[in-house]
Amino acid sequence: MGKLNLLDYETATGSAIFWEDESSSYSYASIKKMALAQSAFTSAEKGSICALCGFSPLESWILMLAAWSAGLSVLPFAEKATQANIDLALEQLPWALKLERSAGEWKRSGNDRDSSEIPLIVSHSSRAASARDNPSDVFIMTSGSTGVPKAIAHSLEGLSVSARATLRFYNWQAGDSWLLSLDPSHIGGLQILLRVWLGRGLCYYGGEPKAVDDAALRRPCDYLSLVPTQLFRLLERPEAAKVLRRAKAILLGGAATQSSLLEEFRSLVLPVSITYGSSETASQISAFKAGELPDRQENVGEVLDIWQLVSNGEHDLRIDGPALMQGYWQKQIWHPVSGPYLLSDRGQLIDRTLLLDGRRDQVFQVGGENLAPGEILSLIESIHPQTDLQILARNDEVLGHKPWLIIRSRRKPALEPLLKAFTALPPIKRPREIWWFASDDVSKLSKAYIEQLLASGDDHMQRLWTYEKI
Repeated sequence: MGKLNLLDYETATGSAIFWEDESSSYSYASIKKMALAQSAFTSAEKGSICALCGFSPLESWILMLAAWSAGLSVLPFAEKATQANIDLALEQLPWALKLERSAGEWKRSGNDRDSSEIPLIVSHSSRAASARDNPSDVFIMTSGSTGVPKAIAHSLEGLSVSARATLRFYNWQAGDSWLLSLDPSHIGGLQILLRVWLGRGLCYYGGEPKAVDDAALRRPCDYLSLVPTQLFRLLERPEAAKVLRRAKAILLGGAATQSSLLEEFRSLVLPVSITYGSSETASQISAFKAGELPDRQENVGEVLDIWQLVSNGEHDLRIDGPALMQGYWQKQIWHPVSGPYLLSDRGQLIDRTLLLDGRRDQVFQVGGENLAPGEILSLIESIHPQTDLQILARNDEVLGHKPWLIIRSRRKPALEPLLKAFTALPPIKRPREIWWFASDDVSKLSKAYIEQLLASGDDHMQRLWTYEKI
């Protein structure tokens, strides 16, 4: 376990507001008091892994602070995570405690508003023994390339090094505000909370990530962390650009930023900062200063000063630094990691500027021809944000593989512009099927999740078109 106790961290004044939402606000002193009031961890052995299920972002943060204070590590889940996803995740690591939100009301009124416990149900696991020497403080679930999730492990020290590097890069000042636009179960959401806590600022929460457009306009913040889909939808609102210009920085990550969006940012003069990172590296690896846009899509900015990054002649990228993950659990096996760590993306490093070529594991063969998903996606980037697109390589007895295009959107996609765009491709490389995933979610599409929906015959997946003739 890490030695850092965030409840011992001294803010400038205990009365400063840390958390604000539509109905309430809480000072740093109140948050600390609420964390100290939680007794669920008092009897747990130090180093035990505690899963947090069904809690709101504020409740999750309070419970994380309490768990860390007691010497435990945490595995947070999104408030609306499905039971199937929770069960699959818990199969990967030796958890000791599972805390689930019970139906009772968390009474926080009057003189005892900061002294009451969050209503919860505690479960214990027999798998805890092998994790008692666990050196980690936080586990973040990610999907592996095979679809089996991994529990990425970080220490609070490592996460804090990353958080402080980001604050330095953007010239954060005490009292600045940051919109909590991602869930704390996501490395981006957890790092927003940690940056604000360490930076003595204000965290504003306006609802689920898919409702971030309303929150961003209702309560303008100095900093926003968005994925392209969120910003794409936000800019559909006519008043959005004027509000967004007041921000100090809009961090944009989660997927490649397509050329059409970059041109729109330039025309609107938005303080966008293209950023690149991963769960394995505690969020950020590289970024642009706010308002400085890349000259090409592959450019993801300057590597932060905490990282040592090298590329070779094959464009493999290896990274090392104090915020690198400690390892990961998968199928009850601990995989320790020490740098230099091979990233899943390929690229080149010119001085300290990083240019990405795409993922190492994405190219597949169709009828003897190499096909990279970007060859298809780049043709339709002006129609759909790339976070709403996925190319699946489906096995085929004749061709080896055949590409399927998955489009996630709230409204049914129009086929005509898609088919017109695909005429620029050789017939062998055109998608053989187009599927519509009817959803208003904004998270990065997971291939494993899409495969799961297709296999189960989920009603949200609809086949729109099949291309039979080659």
